[in-house]
Amino acid sequence: MKDEYVLHLPPDTPPGEYTIKTGIYYWETGERLPVWDEDGRRLPEDAIVLDRITVTR
Repeated sequence: MKDEYVLHLPPDTPPGEYTIKTGIYYWETGERLPVWDEDGRRLPEDAIVLDRITVTR
């Protein structure tokens, strides 16, 4: 599945490395659903890392 978004950063965003994450939510309650890796370990913040970006100025 492919879903593209444009990420608009404020002009004063500090330079550095940033991680883009997402989560899956239960639609009725807004509760974030748990996420595990392939070894059965629960992921921190129940978040899936999508990509990493570098902001330069």
